[in-house]
Amino acid sequence: MRNPFSAGSWVSGPNFFGRSDLIEEILTSNEKCDWIVAQRRMGKTSLLRKLEEQLNKSPQGDLGLFWDIQGAYDQDGFMESLEDAILDSQDLFGVCWEEVVELPTRSSSPHQVIKNLCRQLRAHNRRLVLLMDEAEEFISLTERTPETLSRLRKTFHSTPNLHTIICSTPRLEVLSSIPQIETSPFLHGFHARFLGNLKEFECVDLLKTGQIPETEARDIFELTSGNPFQTQLFAKYLFENRDFNETIRLLETNPSLAQVHEVNLGLLNQDESLFLFKVCNDSSFEPQNDDETRLAKKLEQLSYLHRPKDHWETASSFFSQWLKAFYSQKMENHPQAEEDVTLETASIPCIKDNLIRLYRFFLQHFETGNQVNYRESSFKISSQDGKVYPVKGTYRLEPIPEQGTSKVHSTSWQNAAKETLELASRWLDGDSSWSWFRFKELVTKFPEGEESMLVDTLMLMREEAKLDLEG
Repeated sequence: MRNPFSAGSWVSGPNFFGRSDLIEEILTSNEKCDWIVAQRRMGKTSLLRKLEEQLNKSPQGDLGLFWDIQGAYDQDGFMESLEDAILDSQDLFGVCWEEVVELPTRSSSPHQVIKNLCRQLRAHNRRLVLLMDEAEEFISLTERTPETLSRLRKTFHSTPNLHTIICSTPRLEVLSSIPQIETSPFLHGFHARFLGNLKEFECVDLLKTGQIPETEARDIFELTSGNPFQTQLFAKYLFENRDFNETIRLLETNPSLAQVHEVNLGLLNQDESLFLFKVCNDSSFEPQNDDETRLAKKLEQLSYLHRPKDHWETASSFFSQWLKAFYSQKMENHPQAEEDVTLETASIPCIKDNLIRLYRFFLQHFETGNQVNYRESSFKISSQDGKVYPVKGTYRLEPIPEQGTSKVHSTSWQNAAKETLELASRWLDGDSSWSWFRFKELVTKFPEGEESMLVDTLMLMREEAKLDLEG
């Protein structure tokens, strides 16, 4: 049997599963404009293709036009992609286009082409349904030719027999903060609909196509929470090796899946990222106010979070595992909050508690041939977990100077230790503890010192600091 699972491209026809409720809502909607919001790899393109297929099954019904605007950039790009969309649709659904006799020309603009198509269809009591994929391109259009966006928006909302459906990630929300030449923001008047994870029965139906037993299918759903990409990827590997536990290990180390996780995390704004961080690090987390409740609901609709029992948690065990590793691997990944304090205003125990993290931060960059050029205010202490992190945009990486200069030693760990000492000395030189004295002694006696002794001393300082903080 051929492997029926696909984890890298859109699907259609018998390979499309689920979304029946959402499709029904859209096809029977009275809205002029719909906005479908989702993470990457959630099936946005597949959904639009399914809508295109259903709309065009009747030559006398609404005409569905799939329009991928990725890479369009400006008015010329939008016009070119619209022409391609029309030609592709005519190839696939030629009979549905028989009543459209006047095709677009290069002298036209996108909004004029759309209005012309609608005018011709209106004469036959038909409607045009625009199915626009990769709508983030509207951001580029706003920056390059905002007047084109303004005309398109007016066309979307004022053309009688036009229904516009756009698909994008949450990143499109930045349009509200970009100055435009019109009074109303572009997304004003678009009805937002969320494309989330598949339901359990939809996952089971999908997995049956590869002869995966129902018990295993439900176990897969528990692991992926119905995430379409993760489910398809899991099923693809399981179909090939028929080893459930081995497939789990393959997904936990899969670079393609890790990349999707990182891209999707990057779609969130600062408040959303910080909230996700809180949930990820607290197994019994509950929202504390109305703002947090709204954030939880939004992230649930976008399938970053779910609430399977009596508390919120990260959706998908694979995403949860990756997220915890992501936050712990690099200090610069730590979410920021307005109430975080700078390192120089932190207490001495708090600084000592974080010296090991500062040392590892400098070390990771020295090991790649760079040193960190920073200011005192480049580091902050998180109000969420008390950990230090570097503030993005306040420091830069520079190549390590030639050997023999006063700041450069023979090994990366020695360089990192010296940077840590120089930074911490600004606030800790008055500290009389033995551990601080020992740390300075080890750093200043290079190369006799050993890294293990240095790390042990930093860990001792952390334990002492924790006792002081708890007391």
